[in-house]
Parts: sequence; structure tokens; C-alpha cells
Amino acid sequence: MSLVSVRGAIVTGLQGISGLRVHDHIPDGFNEFPAVAVRFWAANYTDSTYTFRLLLVAAGWNVAAAELALHPYLEKAGASSIRQVLCADPNCLPLAAGPVERKLLNGLPYMGVDLTVVAKDV
Repeated sequence: MSLVSVRGAIVTGLQGISGLRVHDHIPDGFNEFPAVAVRFWAANYTDSTYTFRLLLVAAGWNVAAAELALHPYLEKAGASSIRQVLCADPNCLPLAAGPVERKLLNGLPYMGVDLTVVAKDV
């Protein structure tokens, strides 16, 4: 596999979550919510892994409301669980998520959370 195919597999898996808008890059802005953008973060050539940061965003600027809107996607399991989708690929390991916080992207405000994922290049 290659970096492109590993990223593609993550994107394809996430597209299976109903109601979640998936981007294979950081867009100039988010128009539909909730949304997730897959970003390449690092490569470890020693153990042939790629690290990705997934930016999960919700509409609104209120921390409490946005956090509650994101909870189904941050659950360990369930129909909307990003972790469950990623764990379905044996070469993909979701490591961490958090915190939900206000973020600026291209000057536009969002409520979001970063998820860190390591994928093995096999």
C-alpha cells in the first residue's frame, strides 16, 4: 500500500457513517455538519506507519452544544463511532481524541476535536 491508498481507505471507511460529511483534505471552509477532514501528519519509516489527524467539527460556537453533537462520533462503538470504523481495518489504530475546543480554520470559527490515527503500511 501507499500513503495515498492508506488515506483513501480511511476516507472510504468514514464515508460509511451516516450523516457525516467526509473530506480527504482540509477544505477552505466547512458548509455541512458534522464533518471530518483527514490530514496527513507524519510518516515513521522505521516501522512503516503513517499518522493522520482527523479534524471532526460541528456547527456552532457553544462548547457544550458542540461537544454533545460530537459525542456519537467519539463513542467507542455504535453506528456513528469513528473509532469503530477505523478499528474495522486491522492495520489502522485510533490512538486518541480530544479536547473539544474552539478552532479557527482559514479565519472561520468551528467547534472541533482532533483524533490521532496510526495506520500501518502493508
